Amino acid sequence: MLVIIVKTSLEDHNLVVQIGDVLQSYSSIKSWSIDLDDEDNVLRILASEDISSTLSAELSEKGVPCEVMGVFMTVN
Repeated sequence: MLVIIVKTSLEDHNLVVQIGDVLQSYSSIKSWSIDLDDEDNVLRILASEDISSTLSAELSEKGVPCEVMGVFMTVN
């Protein structure tokens, strides 16, 4: 499994709901969370494959600029 950390421009619950629909369209995403209290509004994704480039492009296309901060392999 991979942990994908993304800096986002998300600032409120309505935008989180909008990108939730995008995230649910990826079958490789097992779980995700957003920390709106963090200054970078970090999106943390647990996924079975690296979707960071595709997801980043899709979120930007939907009006949510973002930057992938890292992709890390988890230890089982």
